[in-house]
Amino acid sequence: MKYILFLALLFTACNSTPTTQAKFSATLAAGTALTFTPLTGDYMRPGAGAEHWGTTNWDDKYVPTIPAGNTVPLNYYDRFNWKDIESDVTQGSYTWTRFDQLTHQAIDAGASFSFGVMPICQGCGATYGSIPTYLHNLMQKESATPDWQYSGLWIPNYNSPSWQARWLALMQAVAHHLSTTTYKGVLLRNALWYVDIRGYGNFGEWHNYPWRTSTPKNAVATSASLKQIVESVKTAFPDNQLLITMGAWDTGNDSQVPADFVNYILTTKNNFGPIGGRRDNFGDGGYNGWLSGYDPRVMNIWKTAPFVGEPATGGNDKTGVDGATTGCGYPMCDLLAEVNQIHASSFGNGNYGGIMTSSNAKMTAAIRAASAACGYRLTLTGGSLGTSAITLNWSNTGIAPVYEKWDTYLELRSGTKVIWSQKSAFNPRYFLPGTQSITDQLPAGQGDLYLIIRDPAGYKKPLPLSITGRQADGSYLIKAGVNIGGTTTPPDTIPTPPVDTVPVIVPPVVIHDTIRITVHDTIPRTCPACPVCPPIPKQRSVKSIIYDDGSSTNL
Repeated sequence: MKYILFLALLFTACNSTPTTQAKFSATLAAGTALTFTPLTGDYMRPGAGAEHWGTTNWDDKYVPTIPAGNTVPLNYYDRFNWKDIESDVTQGSYTWTRFDQLTHQAIDAGASFSFGVMPICQGCGATYGSIPTYLHNLMQKESATPDWQYSGLWIPNYNSPSWQARWLALMQAVAHHLSTTTYKGVLLRNALWYVDIRGYGNFGEWHNYPWRTSTPKNAVATSASLKQIVESVKTAFPDNQLLITMGAWDTGNDSQVPADFVNYILTTKNNFGPIGGRRDNFGDGGYNGWLSGYDPRVMNIWKTAPFVGEPATGGNDKTGVDGATTGCGYPMCDLLAEVNQIHASSFGNGNYGGIMTSSNAKMTAAIRAASAACGYRLTLTGGSLGTSAITLNWSNTGIAPVYEKWDTYLELRSGTKVIWSQKSAFNPRYFLPGTQSITDQLPAGQGDLYLIIRDPAGYKKPLPLSITGRQADGSYLIKAGVNIGGTTTPPDTIPTPPVDTVPVIVPPVVIHDTIRITVHDTIPRTCPACPVCPPIPKQRSVKSIIYDDGSSTNL
């Protein structure tokens, strides 16, 4: 007995343009102009502008909201006393409660955090503001390099082998914690921006006020000891930005560091780059002349490493950066000029307190203006898009470059689908204020062209530009509906099915009784020739005779 079977095979056609997609423009003419709209006013950007300090929120009561009304910073900073981290009496016993509290709040905000550790802080109280007791006991056992007292406070002997060994161990313990601890799926190290080298002097500011003139001769830090403090931080944090306060460049006053150390700190670097600087007395114009009187290289630090700082508590400027003896008359009135003087990238303070409660509108405006001026301000001013290449005109209208590592990508998309993603030759890092034009060759394809600048570590949100049009994913639309390097297929035309299709088997019509069949000549389900394969079928029939012995014949 024979049965005749008709198999209807549905082949899915590969259509390069779905019917729901907007029609593309014709192949781009060479030099299609690109235009962009710049932002006005301040905007939030990582590694630039005001920093959030401690647990004091931006509330316009204790700290201004920056820009006005914004309460969520992108840059967090804090300082820790040695004993916030290591036990007072047990060497090598570490507690991360406070450290984690402050790093976690930055991650909760999707922000970066920076920090420094102070061995000694005269204003932080006897409980936490001094070195651990176990370390004091170790130094007291060293006849040549014991620590010493000033007004009841034990001052480290920085030449002590015990002190140097434990400072290195502390830095390594912090680095290990950051490299092995996650919070909400984020490795703490990936949220870290810079590390303050605060291992010397009162408040870690590399000065010895008020005890400099009382320092015993054997406790005056040698150049080798000062360098070792820095090298310990470099060893623990080889791949992070490092900063140091202005006292490290001061061969006089209350720092009196050796001249060869100044040369060392201005030339040494780690894997990330040169060491940046900080000024912890913004708003006190008396220090402006100190900076300009240091080694001339100090005023050029900003070109390869960030300059940051802290507005002094109160900050009643009486001199002004221009040297005027009468000053400008209200708190922080000269902050903008001082930020511009050193090309600062950021500043912060958790100590505005009493000033803010007095509702000093002028001071608040001065802080916001200085924050807006800080750091970089990357802008696209125009460009052109051709058949196979794009030129973008970049401008940095800020006062400093980007220092962190970012990767710039051009992406062709169709809706939420990425057709291709290509790394651009534009590198934001170290792009000094000015302009540059970057040309990238583009792969062929049809879709909408976007630009996005991503964090290589995958933590921070894409880098914001000073132009309008930022998308929810942090990208910017360059041009919609482009056809790069080819012609356009009309969206409602079904092309001839390519070879790479897969048959869809319609249940067979049985002439008599139940039969069993197997299709052996299936074709792979791949479709590299087009970005989208919508379900638009074309049908053909195959007629077969199936015999009782299981054999078959195709007709």
